Amino acid sequence: MARFGLSILAASLLVSTTAFGADQLLLGKKLLIKNPPAGSSGNKLVHLAKDPSITLGAAGSAGDPQCTGAGSGGSSLLRILASGGAGDVTIPLPCGGWTTNGANTLYKYKDPTGASCKLILVKAGVLAKAVCKGAQLAIDVDANMAPVAVVTTLNAESYCTEFGGTVTKDGSDDKTFLRKESAAPAGCPALPDTQKLVFVTSLTYDGNLGGLVGADEKCNTHAGLAGLPGTYKAWLSDSVASPSTRFTHATVPYVRVDDVVVANNWADLTDGTLAAAIDVNESGAAPPDSYAWTNTNPDGTAFSASTSCGDWLDDSGASDGRAGESAYNTTLWTSSFNDDCSNSFEALYCFQQ
Repeated sequence: MARFGLSILAASLLVSTTAFGADQLLLGKKLLIKNPPAGSSGNKLVHLAKDPSITLGAAGSAGDPQCTGAGSGGSSLLRILASGGAGDVTIPLPCGGWTTNGANTLYKYKDPTGASCKLILVKAGVLAKAVCKGAQLAIDVDANMAPVAVVTTLNAESYCTEFGGTVTKDGSDDKTFLRKESAAPAGCPALPDTQKLVFVTSLTYDGNLGGLVGADEKCNTHAGLAGLPGTYKAWLSDSVASPSTRFTHATVPYVRVDDVVVANNWADLTDGTLAAAIDVNESGAAPPDSYAWTNTNPDGTAFSASTSCGDWLDDSGASDGRAGESAYNTTLWTSSFNDDCSNSFEALYCFQQ
């Protein structure tokens, strides 16, 4: 097995300052990981953090993992990241498995099949707990696996521990890793880049967007208010730049906030047809109108220097801007018609970078 040393884990830790919300860095009470000789189906994890600082997102918010939470519950998961190449496992926790109590002081996940985790529990001011068993826990127990980071993500809220701590079983028997009483980590591990979020804004604008910079700021404001992760740019071209030159060309899927795939990657995004229309806003709802400023061809290049509302600084009736229609997944999604820049009926398409 390749060994990468503890510096990789340390380098991946960061304190979140994104719209995802501040990561909650918790005191660890216990982490048990077992690889029984009988085989991987008996792999086991028990994780417990006890910390009075734990807070929960309100029901319906971006911290609510239920299907009624913001963005239909977002993407909840349990991630176990061991050092030394011992494993990096992400277990999805679908919104249908989550419940809360009447006081909304806890969120509980149950999977009676055991295919994900038997139990995940996060209780305000008290604890975060996980009990999982099965081959999905593909962590190779050994003497070089510490520290081990555990991230419990509820929609857009992450609760993080790092063990460290007091050694009870160091994993050198290749069977059992057990550590207790760990300090709160410096930050949560950066999430693996598995998808890029896409939405159309819930508000519409005239042609004076403050240029490309102002349009990008609007996208990030919408994302921030909805508790979405990452940094966003508007699908917009002026006389100098376009998505083809200023976007990250993703090799992972572009996905709406309701988890519907729009395109498999940049090449698929720009081939003229989307897998699904971008007709969901940052909160997972339908937009107020079906038009969006773009001045952009289906391949991501600029449509014309003369249809960018004066580089998106002009809201007079003297110039035009090219627009698309969010109801379509054909080329019309990005290039459909020219509109008067004084009209304020167009939204923006926003793409995570």
